[in-house]
Amino acid sequence: MAAKEEILKLFSKRIALIVDDDVSKEGTQAERIKEQFEEGGMVFTTYKDIPSKNQWGGLSEISFALIDWNLKGIDLGELGISSPYGMSGLGDEEENRVIEFIAELMSKYLVPVIIFTQENPEYVTGKLIQSDIVRNYVKQGQVIVHHKDELAKEKIEEILFNWCRNNPSVYALISISNSINVAKIGMFAQLGAFDKKWPAAIYKTLEADNPEDINQEFAEFMISSLVGRIDYPLYDKSIFDVTEQFDEGELIKIYSDAKLYKYNIQPLTASTGDLYIYQEPGKDDPPKEFYLNITAECDIRKGQYLFIKGNACDEIHYDAEYGLINRSTSNYIPMLCDNICVEFKFSTYKRKRLNNVSEVCMGSNKDKKQYRRVGRLMHPYITEIQERFSSYISRHGIIRHPDYILAKLSPKQKMI
Repeated sequence: MAAKEEILKLFSKRIALIVDDDVSKEGTQAERIKEQFEEGGMVFTTYKDIPSKNQWGGLSEISFALIDWNLKGIDLGELGISSPYGMSGLGDEEENRVIEFIAELMSKYLVPVIIFTQENPEYVTGKLIQSDIVRNYVKQGQVIVHHKDELAKEKIEEILFNWCRNNPSVYALISISNSINVAKIGMFAQLGAFDKKWPAAIYKTLEADNPEDINQEFAEFMISSLVGRIDYPLYDKSIFDVTEQFDEGELIKIYSDAKLYKYNIQPLTASTGDLYIYQEPGKDDPPKEFYLNITAECDIRKGQYLFIKGNACDEIHYDAEYGLINRSTSNYIPMLCDNICVEFKFSTYKRKRLNNVSEVCMGSNKDKKQYRRVGRLMHPYITEIQERFSSYISRHGIIRHPDYILAKLSPKQKMI
């Protein structure tokens, strides 16, 4: 089992959120909990009420949230209500405001939300599951409700530990996010030590080389410079030692999504690795025909692109020890777009100019098909295809051999 201290240390390197009207009042429970975590190095952002909607986008870096259900400061004990089953100190409007905020956090950020209340937790849970968005997160344990009297630093740490231990995706996300943050700070500290205006120097150099696509050129430079500085986090093997058995459909879906960055919004420019699919109108079956943009990155801005065709495989060459055995004239990509395997044949390469990079028309006049762009094939898969295709299409020089000897095997070949 992963050391509890190591997992909690991951949370301490990020910001936590508290929404409670008592958070800055000396001696209150919320303030005590906040101070205890701060002694361990954690930083909090605090609100006395639900943040305004234009502030919600700034909460992407939080590691967890503590939210008081009763934000209006109504003390039910003073009203003579000790165990309000089916009752609330809040009106429906206030409850809905809290639920709307929780739904926003759940739909955008992979963080646990701990709700503390002076009311009956079962009542609050019942209110939460009336929301279509929040309901599933309550069932999955991402939204937890506790009575205020039960809430303490140790209890919160136990919730965070179990949440991370039982959700490998949370553990993986926080670990790599912390590494990225360290790399980001280090990159700008190093390059900015000489001159804080260093991005302008690089921008101007890139702009002189390619003014039309300077935005993408500069973005690619910044991203590649950052990625090269990221130190790999040390993962705890026990977190990934799950007993759950994935069925075949789930595994194909997981690996398919892992290697293809899907475009929810179509980029305005083309990219190396852009994948285009053909589906017959009205059908939702996994696509069987593909075109892949394998243009070199240095040529991607010139407007003419290099494509190769792919087809879902009916048969593959697979060895239990060596895995997929690629042919010299093609390349397999396993588990792509919900197919078990797709084969891209090098002999199908075509060069084509596109007016609209979100679609490509291929085929003869009698058999033209419109392929739509769905995403970008990630490294190392696109890199492997490019490298193997370059070996297929390039002409390597060899020493000359006596023509008259070779011609004996090809009597019809005219000697030059």
